[in-house]
Amino acid sequence: MRSHNGAELRLLVERDGLNVTSAADTWVDLAAPWLGLTVEELVVAGDAACELIAPTRWETEEVHPTLRPGEKGWLTDPALGGIAHLWRAMARRRRHKGKAQLLEALPLMRPRVWSPMETRSRLLVTRAGLPEPLLNAWVRGPDGEEILKGDLTWRRQRTVGEFQGAPHAGLDARGKDSAKRGLAEAAGWRVVEIFKADIFESWRRTELIRRLAIHIGVSLDQISPFDGW
Repeated sequence: MRSHNGAELRLLVERDGLNVTSAADTWVDLAAPWLGLTVEELVVAGDAACELIAPTRWETEEVHPTLRPGEKGWLTDPALGGIAHLWRAMARRRRHKGKAQLLEALPLMRPRVWSPMETRSRLLVTRAGLPEPLLNAWVRGPDGEEILKGDLTWRRQRTVGEFQGAPHAGLDARGKDSAKRGLAEAAGWRVVEIFKADIFESWRRTELIRRLAIHIGVSLDQISPFDGW
């Protein structure tokens, strides 16, 4: 299929009998200036596209990248295969008007992200200068038993950041979360709950970063300036 809109530059896939642009090419299209997306929004969309291309949610083995996108040799890291698809889609659009934003967003993207607020939580803590956490990593008990998968996990510091969105709001879900948290804390872990307001309200951002920094062992003097600090 070809069209005056540049379909020849895009990978098309069939969905329900229709030809549509691939997840990677759709991500590139989202950077069109008239759509007005920010770099952070492109990172959110890129993380989601990466999970569509190379799903990790139901993996049998927990695999984390050893490199970050943009670092030397990163395209050979199998854990970054989904992001590599996005990079190749971007490279095909040599004259794309949103390419500068894509180039800024791509190094910030990560695999193993299962919700938009996980992306936003990660970006907040790393912009504040905290060490980058593992994403959706198992927290284990003293005998190696699996307790919970932490959205943001600092294993050496035995600290977890858990985003509490709508799926966690019901009484049954809260009960299960509380039980898992109790087991994790009994095993020597600290679990910090993260709510939507902690991301979008200035004073709540400050308090979240302060709590995480104390648990992780980062001096408050080392916090990088960000909106709310």
